[in-house]
Order: sequence, then structure tokens, then C-alpha cells
Amino acid sequence: MNMSALNATTDSFMKLGFGQSYLREKKIQKYTTAMVTKLSPFETYIAIIKGYCAMLILFLPSAFKNGGWAMSTFLMFGSGMLSYVCAAMLVEAGLKMGIHSYSLVVERTFGSKGRLIIDIMIAAT
Repeated sequence: MNMSALNATTDSFMKLGFGQSYLREKKIQKYTTAMVTKLSPFETYIAIIKGYCAMLILFLPSAFKNGGWAMSTFLMFGSGMLSYVCAAMLVEAGLKMGIHSYSLVVERTFGSKGRLIIDIMIAAT
């Protein structure tokens, strides 16, 4: 970060009547913000997966306790199979239409209202 630019910013803030501690905080904030690195797409993917895994680690044991070991195992396997079949059908539909976006496949199938509903559902999860 250019120190002369920071000094010019400090001078302009002082003319406006801001206090010295406020200016010091702003300088520190700008400097630390410039040093922050963003996550790559792969790192973002891993962070999301870690979030889902952490939730499973926390909630799955009590779900098995409450639902029973046999029934919970059966339902979890069934849910996984249903998710697999739905994902395979979605990929097949996208390949047939030549679209590689979930929202666009839904829009082509159900219209713009369907796409809006799906986008809201995705944002909520």
C-alpha cells in the first residue's frame, strides 16, 4: 500500500474533523484488508464440504439413537439412493437439452416461476 496515499487520506479526514483514533483504525483496516487472500474455487468447495460433514458428525448419532439403528440405516441408505437417482436424471436431462446449469434446466422445464422457486430454495439451503 502506498504510504503517500495513506497520508493524503489522513490529511483529508483530519480536515473533515475525524479523530486520530478513527483514522488509525481505518489505516489498519485498509492494510489488513489488502493482505487478505481469497479462497480458490477448490478451497471454497472443501470449506462447504467440511461444513456439511461437521453437521453430520454432530447430528447423526442422535438421529440414529432416536430413530433406531435398523430403521435409521435403512432410511439413510434409501435417501442416498433417491439422491443418486435424482442427480442421474438431472444430469441426463441437462445433457439432452445441452444445458449444464441446474437453474436453466428447471427454467426450461417449469418456466421462469419454477426457476425463481428453485433459486430461492438453493439460496435457503
